[in-house]
Amino acid sequence: MKKRFLSRNGECIEGLKQRFHHGLEWEETEYYKQAVEKIEQKGQTLSYTSASEFLEQRCRYLDELYNSIKTNGYQRQTSLGNKYEDSGRRTDVTARHLQTHEVSVGIGRAGDLLHMSGKHRFCIARLLNIDEIPVQVLVRHKKWQQIRNQIHDSGSVPTKIGSSHPDLQDLLY
Repeated sequence: MKKRFLSRNGECIEGLKQRFHHGLEWEETEYYKQAVEKIEQKGQTLSYTSASEFLEQRCRYLDELYNSIKTNGYQRQTSLGNKYEDSGRRTDVTARHLQTHEVSVGIGRAGDLLHMSGKHRFCIARLLNIDEIPVQVLVRHKKWQQIRNQIHDSGSVPTKIGSSHPDLQDLLY
């Protein structure tokens, strides 16, 4: 699926852009500053309880992930195994985890693509101008599924939706 979906990844994309496009140290980025703020206010962020742990483990992981995608292109987690997993955040990487932690979307009642997980991979792909990445659909709104069923049964796509919608490609080709 194309990376054509609604996303609330502003702080992620801005912080990663500061790091990877502008060459800032992690401590100077909005991404890091917001993480430290969350740790101070809530006691943790992404399972990290200290700024130093976040910097040493999470930020190092993001550097490695960015360099991997830049060098090798975007790859599904299932093909990477736990090679580029954040060892500080998750110690229980299972086959199910690898299958469910791809960039994933939910599809709203009108076919809107709603970002659900994989925001760092999504943001890095955007920063690297990768036009298409694999996306996993986790859930479809009941009304959207009814539209998909109608398209499947009739073979025709309503004009207001258009045949280029990424969640219709499996039905049309």
